[in-house]
Amino acid sequence: MRPPRPLVLILAVTALALVWPGAVVTMVSQPAENPPFAIFVACFWTLVWYFWLFRIWRGGVLAIGLMVKAAIAIPAVLLLGQVALVVWSGFGAGTAQWAATGCAVLALLSGLALARREVRRYAEAVAEAPPAPPGLLGASPSGQETSLFGCAMLVVAVVALIVVGVISNVAAAEATGEYALMVAVGVVVVIGIGGYLWLRFRAARAAHARTAAIRAAAARPVTPRSSPSDVGRDDG
Repeated sequence: MRPPRPLVLILAVTALALVWPGAVVTMVSQPAENPPFAIFVACFWTLVWYFWLFRIWRGGVLAIGLMVKAAIAIPAVLLLGQVALVVWSGFGAGTAQWAATGCAVLALLSGLALARREVRRYAEAVAEAPPAPPGLLGASPSGQETSLFGCAMLVVAVVALIVVGVISNVAAAEATGEYALMVAVGVVVVIGIGGYLWLRFRAARAAHARTAAIRAAAARPVTPRSSPSDVGRDDG
């Protein structure tokens, strides 16, 4: 049974979920030579961001630890940059600068909230909680399978980057390389998601087979074994 989710974790995840749309709007609103590529980058990182928040919501120790580092270090640098920019411009900050400062402050507070002791205890309790009964895709693959799949995905990603680099060098237009990168990222993501789901499906099927075998063995009637003394007594 999962422990109750701390209030500071709920507030931090909510704040970080609200911060990201502002960053995406700022990213997309900047002038770009290839608007479809800018939109693709924004959509890709949006999926990564909210999957990251989902793992934090579920109590992932690694996801929380990485977010604590990122949400404290990056906003701190951005705040220093914003202060320097305001001072350099003669304290004439515009709307975009104030919005960026507000998002940085909100992200920094979220990182500090995730670093609190109750969040760490919650993540540790979730990690130690007994796993739920596996559903169709509810079982986790073994560590060896996960490691092998991770190595395979690294190889796939490297091959995709090499192909994109070759296309970018051969093509005359810069947009061709950007479109090749879009396709390569899409292919890697599809392979990664498909492979991960296949591993979980195999693990769930194996878990169901083990459960069925245990139940069948428990339901099998046990015949008492007769001792030699019993046999002799019956013959007499």
